[in-house]
Amino acid sequence: VIANGPLIHLFENWINYFAGTESHNTIKFDDKEQMPKVSRFLFGGWLKTSKVQPLEESNGFISYGVGYEARSSLSHFRRISLSEHELRVLDEINGFRHKAVLRWRLPLGEWSMNKESNEICLSNDKFKGFSLSVSVGGNITFQRVEVVGGWESLHYLDKTEISVLEVEVTKSCSLTTIIQGFDD
Repeated sequence: VIANGPLIHLFENWINYFAGTESHNTIKFDDKEQMPKVSRFLFGGWLKTSKVQPLEESNGFISYGVGYEARSSLSHFRRISLSEHELRVLDEINGFRHKAVLRWRLPLGEWSMNKESNEICLSNDKFKGFSLSVSVGGNITFQRVEVVGGWESLHYLDKTEISVLEVEVTKSCSLTTIIQGFDD
Protein backbone atom coordinates (compact mmCIF):
# COMPACT_ATOMS: atom_id res chain seq x y z
CA VAL A 1 0.00 0.00 0.00
CA ILE A 2 1.38 3.41 -1.00
CA ALA A 3 0.30 6.46 0.97
CA ASN A 4 0.84 9.63 -1.06
CA GLY A 5 -0.98 12.11 1.19
CA PRO A 6 2.04 14.09 2.49
CA LEU A 7 3.65 14.24 -0.97
CA ILE A 8 0.44 15.53 -2.56
CA HIS A 9 0.15 18.12 0.23
CA LEU A 10 3.73 19.27 -0.42
CA PHE A 11 3.07 19.38 -4.17
CA GLU A 12 -0.14 21.41 -3.60
CA ASN A 13 1.83 23.93 -1.49
CA TRP A 14 4.24 24.48 -4.40
CA ILE A 15 1.32 24.82 -6.84
CA ASN A 16 -0.21 27.45 -4.53
CA TYR A 17 3.12 29.29 -4.25
CA PHE A 18 3.90 29.37 -7.98
CA ALA A 19 0.31 30.26 -8.96
CA GLY A 20 0.08 32.88 -6.21
CA THR A 21 0.91 36.55 -5.98
CA GLU A 22 4.11 35.97 -3.94
CA SER A 23 5.84 34.37 -6.92
CA HIS A 24 5.29 37.35 -9.23
CA ASN A 25 6.72 40.88 -9.59
CA THR A 26 3.62 42.60 -8.25
CA ILE A 27 1.94 43.78 -5.06
CA LYS A 28 0.12 41.61 -2.52
CA PHE A 29 -2.49 43.38 -0.40
CA ASP A 30 -3.34 42.42 3.20
CA ASP A 31 -1.77 38.94 2.80
CA LYS A 32 -4.53 37.95 0.36
CA GLU A 33 -4.26 36.60 -3.17
CA GLN A 34 -5.40 38.95 -5.93
CA MET A 35 -7.98 36.37 -6.98
CA PRO A 36 -9.17 33.54 -4.68
CA LYS A 37 -8.60 29.99 -5.85
CA VAL A 38 -11.81 28.10 -6.67
CA SER A 39 -10.10 24.84 -7.69
CA ARG A 40 -6.64 23.66 -8.67
CA PHE A 41 -6.64 25.57 -11.98
CA LEU A 42 -9.55 27.98 -11.57
CA PHE A 43 -9.65 31.39 -9.91
CA GLY A 44 -12.67 33.46 -8.87
CA GLY A 45 -13.22 37.11 -8.03
CA TRP A 46 -11.69 38.24 -11.32
CA LEU A 47 -10.08 41.67 -11.25
CA LYS A 48 -11.91 44.47 -13.02
CA THR A 49 -9.90 46.73 -15.31
CA SER A 50 -10.43 50.30 -14.14
CA LYS A 51 -7.93 52.33 -16.13
CA VAL A 52 -5.92 51.86 -19.31
CA GLN A 53 -3.22 54.19 -20.61
CA PRO A 54 -2.46 53.33 -24.22
CA LEU A 55 1.03 52.66 -25.52
CA GLU A 56 2.93 55.89 -26.12
CA GLU A 57 6.46 56.96 -26.99
CA SER A 58 7.99 60.05 -25.39
CA ASN A 59 11.49 61.25 -24.40
CA GLY A 60 13.12 57.95 -25.37
CA PHE A 61 10.65 55.82 -23.37
CA ILE A 62 7.87 53.53 -24.52
CA SER A 63 5.12 53.46 -21.87
CA TYR A 64 1.90 51.64 -21.10
CA GLY A 65 -0.33 51.50 -18.03
CA VAL A 66 -3.25 49.51 -16.69
CA GLY A 67 -5.14 49.43 -13.41
CA TYR A 68 -7.64 47.18 -11.69
CA GLU A 69 -10.14 47.20 -8.86
CA ALA A 70 -10.85 44.31 -6.49
CA ARG A 71 -12.68 43.56 -3.24
CA SER A 72 -14.85 46.72 -3.50
CA SER A 73 -12.25 49.31 -2.42
CA LEU A 74 -8.86 48.02 -3.55
CA SER A 75 -7.18 49.58 -6.59
CA HIS A 76 -3.78 49.15 -8.23
CA PHE A 77 -2.52 51.04 -11.27
CA ARG A 78 0.82 50.10 -12.84
CA ARG A 79 2.59 52.13 -15.52
CA ILE A 80 5.66 50.62 -17.18
CA SER A 81 8.13 52.82 -19.09
CA LEU A 82 11.07 51.30 -20.94
CA SER A 83 14.05 52.95 -22.61
CA GLU A 84 17.23 51.43 -24.00
CA HIS A 85 18.93 51.49 -20.57
CA GLU A 86 16.19 51.90 -17.97
CA LEU A 87 12.91 50.40 -16.80
CA ARG A 88 10.57 52.56 -14.71
CA VAL A 89 7.53 51.11 -12.95
CA LEU A 90 4.98 53.33 -11.22
CA ASP A 91 2.55 51.57 -8.86
CA GLU A 92 -0.34 53.60 -7.45
CA ILE A 93 -2.06 51.63 -4.68
CA ASN A 94 -5.18 52.43 -2.67
CA GLY A 95 -7.87 50.85 -0.53
CA PHE A 96 -6.01 48.16 1.41
CA ARG A 97 -6.61 47.80 5.13
CA HIS A 98 -3.29 46.88 6.73
CA LYS A 99 -0.38 46.49 4.35
CA ALA A 100 0.81 46.19 0.77
CA VAL A 101 3.98 44.27 -0.15
CA LEU A 102 5.75 44.99 -3.46
CA ARG A 103 7.98 42.13 -4.58
CA TRP A 104 10.79 42.18 -7.13
CA ARG A 105 12.28 38.78 -7.97
CA LEU A 106 16.06 38.91 -8.40
CA PRO A 107 18.92 36.52 -9.13
CA LEU A 108 20.20 34.70 -6.06
CA GLY A 109 23.07 36.60 -4.50
CA GLU A 110 24.40 39.00 -1.91
CA TRP A 111 22.46 42.23 -2.41
CA SER A 112 23.70 45.49 -0.90
CA MET A 113 20.99 47.88 0.22
CA ASN A 114 21.28 51.63 0.67
CA LYS A 115 18.16 52.74 2.54
CA GLU A 116 16.67 56.11 3.40
CA SER A 117 13.23 56.80 4.87
CA ASN A 118 11.45 56.87 1.52
CA GLU A 119 13.96 55.38 -0.96
CA ILE A 120 16.08 52.25 -1.21
CA CYS A 121 18.67 51.19 -3.76
CA LEU A 122 19.90 47.64 -4.34
CA SER A 123 23.10 46.58 -6.06
CA ASN A 124 25.15 43.43 -6.34
CA ASP A 125 28.89 43.17 -7.10
CA LYS A 126 28.17 40.12 -9.27
CA PHE A 127 26.00 42.23 -11.60
CA LYS A 128 28.15 45.27 -12.41
CA GLY A 129 26.17 48.34 -13.42
CA PHE A 130 22.82 46.85 -12.34
CA SER A 131 20.75 48.77 -9.80
CA LEU A 132 17.18 48.66 -8.61
CA SER A 133 15.72 51.53 -6.62
CA VAL A 134 12.27 51.94 -5.08
CA SER A 135 10.94 55.24 -3.78
CA VAL A 136 7.63 56.08 -2.13
CA GLY A 137 5.83 59.34 -2.85
CA GLY A 138 4.70 61.95 -0.36
CA ASN A 139 5.61 61.77 3.29
CA ILE A 140 5.01 58.00 3.47
CA THR A 141 7.82 55.81 4.79
CA PHE A 142 8.53 52.12 4.31
CA GLN A 143 7.23 49.81 7.02
CA ARG A 144 9.67 47.05 6.06
CA VAL A 145 12.31 46.51 3.37
CA GLU A 146 14.28 43.29 3.07
CA VAL A 147 15.71 40.77 0.66
CA VAL A 148 14.32 37.31 1.37
CA GLY A 149 14.59 33.88 -0.23
CA GLY A 150 12.15 32.79 -2.90
CA TRP A 151 11.82 30.30 -5.73
CA GLU A 152 11.47 30.25 -9.50
CA SER A 153 10.39 27.36 -11.70
CA LEU A 154 11.55 27.55 -15.29
CA HIS A 155 10.84 23.86 -16.02
CA TYR A 156 8.11 21.50 -14.88
CA LEU A 157 8.93 19.81 -11.54
CA ASP A 158 12.10 21.90 -11.15
CA LYS A 159 12.65 24.86 -8.81
CA THR A 160 15.63 27.14 -8.16
CA GLU A 161 16.25 29.46 -5.23
CA ILE A 162 16.24 33.20 -5.94
CA SER A 163 16.39 36.46 -3.97
CA VAL A 164 13.23 38.56 -3.57
CA LEU A 165 13.10 42.23 -2.58
CA GLU A 166 10.06 42.90 -0.38
CA VAL A 167 8.95 46.50 0.19
CA GLU A 168 6.06 46.93 2.63
CA VAL A 169 3.91 50.02 3.15
CA THR A 170 0.88 50.55 5.37
CA LYS A 171 -0.77 53.53 3.64
CA SER A 172 -2.07 54.27 0.15
CA CYS A 173 0.76 55.68 -1.95
CA SER A 174 2.73 55.70 -5.20
CA LEU A 175 5.80 53.49 -5.47
CA THR A 176 8.34 54.15 -8.22
CA THR A 177 10.84 51.45 -9.18
CA ILE A 178 13.78 52.24 -11.45
CA ILE A 179 15.93 49.42 -12.82
CA GLN A 180 19.16 50.25 -14.64
CA GLY A 181 22.01 48.23 -16.08
CA PHE A 182 19.97 45.28 -17.31
CA ASP A 183 21.40 45.66 -20.80
CA ASP A 184 25.04 44.93 -19.84
